Amino acid sequence: MSTEEATKTDTSSTVSRWHPSQWQLWSYPTKPSFRNDIQGLRAIAVIYTVFFHFGIARYSTGVDIFMVISGFAITRVLLRSRLQKGQVLFDLKGFYARRVRRILPVSTLLLIVTILAAYIWLGPLGGAGDVATDAQWSAIFLENWHAIAQSTNYFADTQTPSLLLHYWSLGFDEQFYVVYPIVLIGIMSWSPERIRRKVLAGTLMAVVVASAIWAMMQTSSDPLIAYLSTYTRIWEIALGGLLALVPEEIAFKSEKINALIGWISLFTLFFAGYFIYADGVPWPNAIYPCLGTLGIIWTGRRSGKWGPNAFLMLKPVVYVGNMSYSLYLWNYIWLYLPLRFALPGVTMSTQAVGPRLLQVAAGFLCAVITYHLVEWPLRESTLLERKLWLNIPIGFGMIGIVFVVAWLCGTFWPL
Repeated sequence: MSTEEATKTDTSSTVSRWHPSQWQLWSYPTKPSFRNDIQGLRAIAVIYTVFFHFGIARYSTGVDIFMVISGFAITRVLLRSRLQKGQVLFDLKGFYARRVRRILPVSTLLLIVTILAAYIWLGPLGGAGDVATDAQWSAIFLENWHAIAQSTNYFADTQTPSLLLHYWSLGFDEQFYVVYPIVLIGIMSWSPERIRRKVLAGTLMAVVVASAIWAMMQTSSDPLIAYLSTYTRIWEIALGGLLALVPEEIAFKSEKINALIGWISLFTLFFAGYFIYADGVPWPNAIYPCLGTLGIIWTGRRSGKWGPNAFLMLKPVVYVGNMSYSLYLWNYIWLYLPLRFALPGVTMSTQAVGPRLLQVAAGFLCAVITYHLVEWPLRESTLLERKLWLNIPIGFGMIGIVFVVAWLCGTFWPL
């Protein structure tokens, strides 16, 4: 490399993330290990979730897509981390530190905003205390179990009983993220190297079978619990983990065959919610988006110019996928906050379409602002990446702030 080239390389590597060039609206990572098509798939998932909350779709297909992606992504990251470091006991501290930066800043912000909004518009005697309690359960990622204990009906066409009910899926996701790396460490530590992947695959397959059977039984007896329970949902994440163990080379060699599978899979994601699902019944209905997601991920890099990647990797689509977390959290609040606070007696099905569209737009705008000012800067913070030990106390501190705000409002808010 010439001196001039080296100088250019050094200069580009020191550009601050706060430099305007780093804030281009349509930019996205281009590293070989980064799957932009999966980011596009996240966009499909969050848009479908907005459709569900909006009242267009009958079932939240987006949640199923997110779960499969989570299983695939975490397994791939953990395995790659192990291989790169050349050791079985990879850096758990770094992994959990990145999860703290990825999840807690936006989650904490939205919980505090929701608590304050509840006390401002409802007051302590109008149900704000219940919202604060939901926020505390959401802060520790147990909202799904709290909703089950409260017998919350996610599908009832009434005013939402909680502005934070959508945190149930985030809670389930984080429960998995806490346990799964430890399980994978155990398998990698105690299994002979030549059969480690087989042992992990067998473990994940056992989880898929056991959880799916549980989901079948629970759906028959109590569909609400089947929809919200960790035990009846974990098979979806385990399916994604299994796919991460399959070498990409196993996909069909023909780009056209892979493209056909990809388009069929994408078609399944778009239309399953309208033609197959019954309201609120997760089994066997969740199978279809899960299989569709698996098909897109599996064939994504081997479908060439014929596949749905051409659509999924469009920069605007990838951008929505990048901010899908912020958008997921904001859209629910904006769609239901007016119903709870300003429009008593109005439900999602009876509200005019125009106001709902404005609420979706407001949620999107808030998500964009949150993504650029909170989520991205903290997630990519070089300081917090260098000083990993800071992330854990900061994470507990953010959780604690939610409890403190809830307590302060409940204790001192004027009646």
